[in-house]
Amino acid sequence: EDYSYTVVGHPGRDYLWILARNPTMAEATYQSVVTRLQAQGYETSRLVRTLQAAAPLAAGGARAPERT
Repeated sequence: EDYSYTVVGHPGRDYLWILARNPTMAEATYQSVVTRLQAQGYETSRLVRTLQAAAPLAAGGARAPERT
């Protein structure tokens, strides 16, 4: 099974998140997920893809805080 992403939604279809383990998700994978969500009655036009940058790992494997 593929555990590289998960989908979290609300039964009332009010909330929806697609969460990935990596900063990027293949476009084909994303579109496949969106198609399945549409079939389940979610309004996917409201989804907003957020650009993610991979932060360097700090000691202990935790992500280092963003520098401002």
